[in-house]
This record gives sequence, C-alpha cells and structure tokens, in this order.
Amino acid sequence: MSKNWSAEDNVKEVAEDVFFVQGPAVNWTILTRGEEFTLIDTGYPGNWPLLQSSMNFLGLAMENAAGVLLTHGHSDHIGNAARISAMGIPVFASQAELPNIRREVLEQVTIKDLGVRMLRPRVGAWALHAVRSGGLSDVAVPGVAAMTQDTLDALPGSPRIIATAGHTSGHASFFIPSAKAALHGSW
Repeated sequence: MSKNWSAEDNVKEVAEDVFFVQGPAVNWTILTRGEEFTLIDTGYPGNWPLLQSSMNFLGLAMENAAGVLLTHGHSDHIGNAARISAMGIPVFASQAELPNIRREVLEQVTIKDLGVRMLRPRVGAWALHAVRSGGLSDVAVPGVAAMTQDTLDALPGSPRIIATAGHTSGHASFFIPSAKAALHGSW
C-alpha cells in the first residue's frame, strides 16, 4: 500500500451512498445500494490494495460489484478493470472509448511525449509515480462492453451518461442524481 494512505482518511461519503476515494494520484467513486455497488474507474494496477482497502472500509466485497464504469481508457483509470472483469464482473465504457480501453488504439501520453516537460518537478514526480504504479503495464480490458443508459439505470446510483469527448475520443462523465454532481474522471 502507498505510504501514509489510509481508507479512513481518503474515503469520503459526499452524498448518501456516494463515496469518493482519493488515491495517491487518481481517484475512484463507489455508489452503493446495500452490499451491492457500482465502481467508477479503478486506479493504476498498483492501486489494487488501495481499491480493496476502500471497499473493505465500506464493508463491501468485490463479488458484490454490479458493474464497473470507466470514464476513459488511460491506465490510471482502467488499471484494475481487466482483473475485475476476469472475476465475472461486467465492465462498461462509452462505445467510442472501447478501442482505447481494449488497446486497439492508444490515446495516452508516453514518456517520449513528455520530453523536456519531465524536467519540471511535478511532472517528473507524477511520471515516476505512474511508472511505479504500473502505468506502463498492459492494462487492456478485452471484456469491456458498451454502456447504455438502460444498463446504467439498473446499477446502484443510476448514473447518467454525459459524453465529454476531448480528453480522449470517447471520454464519458457521469451525473450522479443523488449527489446532484457530475463526475468527470480526469483533472
């Protein structure tokens, strides 16, 4: 687990049954309905222990996940999605983002793209964290399916799709009705 990270300090209920989890460099959201839940984004592969810790803190077990929603296909958002999908839990994203999440195309910054920006302290620290957290790993999610509003209506939290292409071709944000808030999955 990341130094000094604890679920107690980083899992916040922002509205009834809506939990925002602040990871060391990426966040995820958990929408609950009893023991069942929807997970939005999954962190880097190296965030698996933190993801598990955040669910344990809430008294949840991965086998009770109704589904995983991915905002976009960057490795810090899909890093654990293939692992979760392999457990038989459905993983969804926008139709336009499927090629990026399956890694048929790659819409993500590379070390080469960063070039001289790596000399900036914050960029260098972020890049080092990304690499150490598995950001260069193969995080393709072959089993990802296209989400529809009907699919989302059945999930805990009943999030609403908001198409927000730009960060990636098929980036999606979600309106969470109970929180009266939008979740965009990028910063």
